[in-house]
Amino acid sequence: MYRNFLGLIFISIVCFSPLSIAAIESNDYSFSLLELKKTEAGINVNGQEYIDPSSPIANFSQYSDTGTITYLTPSPENGYDVKMVRPLSDKVPQRFGKIESVDGIWHFIGQDGKHYSGDAFQLVSRGLIMHRGRVFTYLSPDVSPTPHKLPDGFEFAPYQTGDLSFSRHFLLLSKIPPKKHFGFVTLTTISSDYEAAFIDIETGRISSKHVMRIRDKKDNEMEEHLSSIYHVYGAEDGALFVTLDNEYKQLNIRQFQTDKLVTAFERKMGLSFIKSYRKSNGKIYLKASVGFKDQEIDDLEAFVKSS
Repeated sequence: MYRNFLGLIFISIVCFSPLSIAAIESNDYSFSLLELKKTEAGINVNGQEYIDPSSPIANFSQYSDTGTITYLTPSPENGYDVKMVRPLSDKVPQRFGKIESVDGIWHFIGQDGKHYSGDAFQLVSRGLIMHRGRVFTYLSPDVSPTPHKLPDGFEFAPYQTGDLSFSRHFLLLSKIPPKKHFGFVTLTTISSDYEAAFIDIETGRISSKHVMRIRDKKDNEMEEHLSSIYHVYGAEDGALFVTLDNEYKQLNIRQFQTDKLVTAFERKMGLSFIKSYRKSNGKIYLKASVGFKDQEIDDLEAFVKSS
């Protein structure tokens, strides 16, 4: 899970070539799921322990659908070395750059010597995302680093999940003013309507817009509620975005790489709950309460392909 970084970043970027990094070629990966857990010595990767050969691992990308991990190790000077590795294949880490904090600002210097800075950053499987205010920049060997500004009225959702290097999309939210009836504003007790949008981290384009109803009246409630109505999964044909839309009436699956939108379940009176997770065999399970009975999809990826 990625929390919202308000007060994000960026420095001067024009249009550079993809950041160079030896032995990790641009766009040389396909879907490869890694389950990651921190260990005392390193990272447990699909049941095997990966240990950096030179330094302890301070932090790492929490999700990987690319077979690659980006992680930090303390630098011999100041700050941290940023490294990338395919832990199940070559196991040889490559230095991607260095990052350090100076007077509350994070500074990243790539292997090519180019410099980027911001108020916050987050690690993803194939690089990192720098933030400054309403601007973000994806730094990766796969793309030319270009700053992108959020559309007016939108903010980063406080809950982001999945591997952004693979899904390539942030979830954005813009609160919709309450409706007026006979000149009066009708206030709901627990929820608000939001226009939800997905922004491509490589191009800055908006891929989809729809309405989500989200509980937001208590501290941290929005984050908790989003985690139950919004899921992202890596899949062979591209990331799958599962969202409960249209005032809880539709459960939709989006796959932006193929421009596909599939409605899994729908009910005019609303769906009372959904449950979704990836099973040990790799298949994505989805269940929803539709009226007085539960309906299930045992293999969401196959369901989307056949729809």
